[in-house]
Amino acid sequence: MDRYVIFGVIALVIFAAFSLRALRVFLDKNRRDRFFSPFQIFFIGVFLSVLISFIPLYTNILVCIHRTLKVFSVDIDEENVLADLALSRNRLAPAYGVFYRVMFVVAPLLSIGIIASFFKNFMAQIRLFLHQLLSAKAGLYVFSDLNRESLALAASIRRDPARRRAALLFADAYQAKEEEQEELLEAARDLNAILYKKDILSVNYSFPRKTSPLFFFLMKEEKSNIRQAVRLITKYRERENTALYVFSSGLEGELLLMRDPGKLTVRRVNVCRSLILRDLYENGARLFRDAVPLPDGSRKIHAVIVGMGKYGTEMLKALSWYCQMDGYHLCIDAFGSDEHAASHFARIAPGLLDPSCNGVAVPGEAEYTITVHSGCDFESKEFMDRVAELTDATFAFVSLGSDEENIRMAAELRMQFERVHCRPVIRAVIYDPEEKEALEGAANHADPPQAYDIECVGSLPDSFSEKVILAPELDEAGLKIHSRYNPDRGEFWKYEYNYRSSVASALHNRLREELGMPGAGKNADDWTPEERRAVETVEHRRWNAYMRSEGYVYSGSPDKSSRNDLAKMHHNLVPFDELSEEDKRKDGRIASRSE
Repeated sequence: MDRYVIFGVIALVIFAAFSLRALRVFLDKNRRDRFFSPFQIFFIGVFLSVLISFIPLYTNILVCIHRTLKVFSVDIDEENVLADLALSRNRLAPAYGVFYRVMFVVAPLLSIGIIASFFKNFMAQIRLFLHQLLSAKAGLYVFSDLNRESLALAASIRRDPARRRAALLFADAYQAKEEEQEELLEAARDLNAILYKKDILSVNYSFPRKTSPLFFFLMKEEKSNIRQAVRLITKYRERENTALYVFSSGLEGELLLMRDPGKLTVRRVNVCRSLILRDLYENGARLFRDAVPLPDGSRKIHAVIVGMGKYGTEMLKALSWYCQMDGYHLCIDAFGSDEHAASHFARIAPGLLDPSCNGVAVPGEAEYTITVHSGCDFESKEFMDRVAELTDATFAFVSLGSDEENIRMAAELRMQFERVHCRPVIRAVIYDPEEKEALEGAANHADPPQAYDIECVGSLPDSFSEKVILAPELDEAGLKIHSRYNPDRGEFWKYEYNYRSSVASALHNRLREELGMPGAGKNADDWTPEERRAVETVEHRRWNAYMRSEGYVYSGSPDKSSRNDLAKMHHNLVPFDELSEEDKRKDGRIASRSE
């Protein structure tokens, strides 16, 4: 067979194969952490196809390599190549001629791209080396992606006086869509950040000081975050002063990141949960101050949740245990558009909606009345009629999935509540910080103007801030409680059960102190018998509601052997008086200032 046909087919097959591979990697975000980028794969394919196409013309492989390099360096004598091709008198010469003419234009452009890419990574590596050499003690904060979320977190870190000399590094910094890229790059440069074209796994962070503080933030989609986390743990498990923050809210991440991280600190970050807990940490006491007085002297907290997505679900779960306090009754009406919203919530937290607990007042047991309304059409009059019936609402939380929907719904709720002479606190999830600023000062045309009093939560700077993601104050309080039972600090971070339960305890301890509950903030040894009974009972009520919000149910027996954490079954999900004296004291240790 004609050698021009053979090598021509091989060149075309190689070109097609590498082009398709480059396209596949480009379209599949989960493959972008491979060694080569889509552009580099395409470049290799073009280089090999040009090299193969020269073999039937020049035969000598060294000559072919030399000619190929000249094509990519714009040093090729085009006329000589075409003349040599004409002398071959092969019937495929015209086709080869077309191919060469295209490559004489395309190849140099690809070379420019490769050189630019190399220069970007080279300069980034120089800056990283200088930082590690001169300012390593200040720390290095590495982000897996350059996007609005990572920029917000990086800006928050930069504003911290203790971290101003730290280096910020963005990997995959040139992967955004063209219309967004310049804006993101400019914002990153304003932070004096190091910008890498490489992915986070391809950069060497260990030299020349291998003990300087190093923080990784994996902020892509969950599947990619988990894959990169597993590889980083393997690579840096023996490195000290290293923390890995993995943005993950699914069970997959929790299971796959239970492996021993070695010397690393590994944190899963659930943005929704972190934001809700931080909001309660800062503003939760208002729920009790705004509670409606009842004839018997107690008070009622009536929360309305509009939208049962991630934020709404997390708020419902958190309120169920956070609002457990003597003298207060909790009522929650949650509205979801899904026809099966109540069933979906019952699947993840069956104990909360169990009729034996929900809406039933049992001494020493968590007390709440939770109603999840399914299949709500938020555009309908029927929905607003339901809202009009909630004349004693004290708190409303709006999370429908977009800033536009949330703003509109919050305004309509304010209107509807005003009609029934009710003025609850209304908080809406607003992502855009400029819209948040404008909305919080909104007032109508009346004389004097009437304020909408819509408070915003969840804006970009709030959700992705140092105090929400790193949260040193709340985390340290949770770690202190964890340490009373387990001196292994690593297990506080390793197991979500340990971390979440300890942080929730710390959050409620702070609330009891804010509200001035007798015995709150004291050491257990300083309690009076009445204070001990009150604090331990409230703590157990809170714990019962918390465990149910995490999906736990009663094991069916008070025997400790019936506990099964894999099945989320616990023997202590009973009223306080049914506990053993040992378990009652355990509640006291959690609720006291120290053991």
